[in-house]
Amino acid sequence: MMLSLAEEEEENPLSFSTKDVECIPKETFCKRLPELNWKAGHEELLFSVLDMDNDALLKPHCLRWLGIELKRLQKKRSAKASTVKKKPSGLQQNMMEQELLEFKEDLRRRFGGGNLTRAWRVALSDTSVLPRPSRGQKQDGKRSTQACAKMGYAKKGKDLWKMLDKTSSGFASIDEIDPKTSQVLAHFKKFLDERFKDYHAAFEELDLDGIRKIRQRQFREGLLKLRFPFHKQAATLFAALDLDGNHVIDEDL
Repeated sequence: MMLSLAEEEEENPLSFSTKDVECIPKETFCKRLPELNWKAGHEELLFSVLDMDNDALLKPHCLRWLGIELKRLQKKRSAKASTVKKKPSGLQQNMMEQELLEFKEDLRRRFGGGNLTRAWRVALSDTSVLPRPSRGQKQDGKRSTQACAKMGYAKKGKDLWKMLDKTSSGFASIDEIDPKTSQVLAHFKKFLDERFKDYHAAFEELDLDGIRKIRQRQFREGLLKLRFPFHKQAATLFAALDLDGNHVIDEDL
């Protein structure tokens, strides 16, 4: 894939060495995608998402997650197409939805200080996607299982998972339980990636008092100064980033 995305040399297109394709700059990436029959557009946005090191260079490790994501999407599509599984009755569905609502409110209250996205990041997963809890599960799976047990939902875990993972893909996503906040977070990340070389530079710009801590008032003023289009959602965004719930954002965001 890296060879395909790397720009071909006119004189000798086969003269690539491993060193030649260790990284791909943004300009080359955006130019080569359409040449490889990419028709979806948004090349710059795609590059910003893939650029995990935020250094304007695409490296092999930046593409490794694509295989996992592809498998997840394939499972999701397969589950959607399948009609073998018996759907719950209307009464069962209502009960499960009520249980999910109660779980979300309990999660919000116990771990989020009123913010569901913060609660997700604190109690369930550091990322936006949560894998199905199972034996031999990874850290996020263990964390979510322990959180459910602590909240008294250990016996209801199976039904809750069915509601969180409605497509039976094996993954639950934060944008399915708190779409508004997760959307603002995604826009915020893209906004910072486009304007700063890294998050430390962004923090310094938002740290108006220079005390290495950002309070909500400063955060709101900083977003206005930077002309962030969703600055009216500053309070919601601040709560999602304030994982400690101490009304302060530290430099690690």
